[in-house]
Amino acid sequence: MRQTGHAAIAERRVRIAMRTTRLLLTASAATAVFAAPAAARPVSDEAAVSTPDALPSIDARAFATTSLTLPGGIHGKVISFKTRNPAHFREWFAGDPGGHATLSAQLFVGEGRTGAPLIVMVPGSANIGPHHLDQVALLASEGFAVLLIDPLHGRSIQSTAGDQAQLSWAASVFDILAGIDAVAGDPAVDTGRIGLLGSSRGGFAVVTAMMSQITERFLPSGTRIVAGFAGYPWCGLQFWQPRIAGDSALRIFSGDRDDWVSIQQCQDLAHSLAQRNKSVQLKLLHGAGHAFDRAGVPPTLLPDIPRTTQFPTVYMDDDGNFLDPATGEIDDRLTEADFLEQVVKGGFVERGVTVGSEGDQANIYNSEMLGFFRDAFGTTPELKGLP
Repeated sequence: MRQTGHAAIAERRVRIAMRTTRLLLTASAATAVFAAPAAARPVSDEAAVSTPDALPSIDARAFATTSLTLPGGIHGKVISFKTRNPAHFREWFAGDPGGHATLSAQLFVGEGRTGAPLIVMVPGSANIGPHHLDQVALLASEGFAVLLIDPLHGRSIQSTAGDQAQLSWAASVFDILAGIDAVAGDPAVDTGRIGLLGSSRGGFAVVTAMMSQITERFLPSGTRIVAGFAGYPWCGLQFWQPRIAGDSALRIFSGDRDDWVSIQQCQDLAHSLAQRNKSVQLKLLHGAGHAFDRAGVPPTLLPDIPRTTQFPTVYMDDDGNFLDPATGEIDDRLTEADFLEQVVKGGFVERGVTVGSEGDQANIYNSEMLGFFRDAFGTTPELKGLP
């Protein structure tokens, strides 16, 4: 069906920004930031991709030191900030956020802008890719300030795709709060108007960072999260009584063919949250799999990566203590290792996941994301609306 009016214009701008981003980055000194990928083959080929290293990515070492330039001449401001490594949510909530780590990020905001709404962006297990820069370019062109965080390089981690235990889930959430705190004094941004954006593991971090159990205790003073957009997140670890602020909007956008994470777990979480907040919504894109925002990457098999589609949901109380599924009661002795043992003994471990996009899926993702933030923040003098 042919689109008209604002919808058609928005989609055209998405296509143009994505194409322009690639051209500029390829033609400029920023090309040094891209890591050379191994040959990626679609799932229909006999020789499938064997590791996430085959996916296009950004050179994390260069990202930490080299400013990127987006379409329209917006330069990234290289930032280094302190975060922590909590072992679990329970320890963090009890006052032990773990050891220190130093992460890199880049802040993108239009020249001379002050008080721009801030989007904090966190990638998934394979870290920052070209598709993340496409999304940064779209948001920055709309007048948002975007803080793109690299959560892995500062911890000497290349990818968590094959081993999520390298980085705790609590640490991924802590990084968002630390990033907000790092730019809270920058006059270019308004941390009273914050949006969160993340996909896969980053999507989990976005959803969890918006929980009242987190924001009411740890959100930096004077800051406010207005909205969060989580692309194809893992929802396998949840609060038993999840809730977010009544004036915050949350959108989960997943593909109904995702074979890496369970969309049913996200549906359950969204349904529970929506009982208290009608601005919580989950949408599914028919025929899309995991990482369907990766333009230029056809559906590609990673045969050695464990699926989580059959894993039972793990619940915790407001203090981070786990619920024992055998008794239905909270047991403060349980650890993540106990649940891993349950998964292995129960025969839930299967390997082989598919990532990538086909057709217009990446454009649809970006249009959905951009439209969500425009609606959540509204048309203001600070934001440039679509013509």
